[in-house]
Amino acid sequence: MNKMAKNNKMPAIRFSGYTDAWEQRKLSEVVTINPKTELPDKFKYVDLESVVGTNLLGFQVIKKENAPSRAQRLASYGDVFYQTVRPYQRNNYLFENIDKDMVFSTGYAQLRSKLDSYFLLTLVQNDNFVKVVLDNCTGTSYPAINGSELGKITVQIPSNDEEANQIGKVFRGIDNIITLHQRKLEKLKLIKKALLQKLFPQHGSNIPELRFKGFTDAWEQRKLSEFVDKAVDNRGKTPPLDENGAHPLIEVAALGGVYPDYSKVEKYLSDDVFNTNLRAYIKKDDILFTTVGSIGLVSLMDSREEAAIAQNIVAFRAKENFLPEYLYALFSNEDNQYKAKRIAMVAVQPSIKVSQLVNVEYMISTNIEEQERIGVFFSSLQSLITLHQRKLDMLKNVKKGLLQKMFV
Repeated sequence: MNKMAKNNKMPAIRFSGYTDAWEQRKLSEVVTINPKTELPDKFKYVDLESVVGTNLLGFQVIKKENAPSRAQRLASYGDVFYQTVRPYQRNNYLFENIDKDMVFSTGYAQLRSKLDSYFLLTLVQNDNFVKVVLDNCTGTSYPAINGSELGKITVQIPSNDEEANQIGKVFRGIDNIITLHQRKLEKLKLIKKALLQKLFPQHGSNIPELRFKGFTDAWEQRKLSEFVDKAVDNRGKTPPLDENGAHPLIEVAALGGVYPDYSKVEKYLSDDVFNTNLRAYIKKDDILFTTVGSIGLVSLMDSREEAAIAQNIVAFRAKENFLPEYLYALFSNEDNQYKAKRIAMVAVQPSIKVSQLVNVEYMISTNIEEQERIGVFFSSLQSLITLHQRKLDMLKNVKKGLLQKMFV
């Protein structure tokens, strides 16, 4: 690929051999919108809820005489179906199926491309295109655009069809890699969820269904206050922020992994505020537990003791003979998370009182060796999940950068 100074008619990055300026066209000049077709007597119907992202989740088999009036768009290989209602969701689908009996709702504009279909899909998913579409939508709660108005939108396209083909291949490859990593990530999350159910006792039982070899003793029911102390609770404290501060303010968005995700930290405190405005300070291995909004998200505190927690998070400190890594796994168990959620007070944002939370009872192993085996296992599994998530985020950022550089 070649890099060049970008003007308003040339992308910043191009394949070797392409130097001509891109052309400005109305979308209707490069695609056929909503081509007329005759529906089969029986078909697979795709409604607006059936496409999420660029993936088809399912369809309904239906007879023509029983079909809703919105079932109008008979798909042909290479068609792009563009969501015209709430287009900011970007639920758009490239049909590459040999089926000749799939019909889409009129909630999609059917685009039959005269260019590479994947180039077109990438073009209509791009931020610049979506912004122009939204500017031309009618309605506020459910912004929408019809096919006629969509066709009037101007787009920049290569003057050479082969360049569009090359760009389409690049983004097809990137999207395939992203999809592969997403599937791996989802599989790991499902494995973790299943093992959290198996390695902790189910409701009404005091023995897990699955155990590490050598452990047979029944678990014990204990109140939260019997195995942790409340270490930090900054509720009611709204410290002034400093964008140049050295102390990260950890909020709910940063929790859920083994350790806080500092890439999601957006607020900071100055030295003065950190030293004078907080009630107490978090320490390594404290268990950070959300008490407002997304109740019950947990992470272990890492070594960055110069950080602070927001007032919708409380920090617990494990008592003697209880391991933080094990307690992280304990609180990550779905049944145990529900125990906290069911005492929540209903409001604009649900919240729980720590004074009530400390009396919640959990089934817990008192064997420190078993705690260690479970804690290390789940911490390692979550670290693997976090690694895959970071790889996925990196790939998405690479794609975002290329979209900006390879399109006008």
